[in-house]
Amino acid sequence: MAPWSQRQLFDASCDGLDQFSLMARVRRVAESLHAALPGDYESNVTVLRKRTLAVMET
Repeated sequence: MAPWSQRQLFDASCDGLDQFSLMARVRRVAESLHAALPGDYESNVTVLRKRTLAVMET
């Protein structure tokens, strides 16, 4: 499966969040990330860390 675009990830993660509890929202985002990121857990965590740091530096 090809990686999702940022827009696809955002849409999949946020669609209908207002109807969920906080824990259900966290689960929805985690499921979307799992579907969007190819590869193993360690590779995905590395990607997310780099992206998070890049966002925090701006």
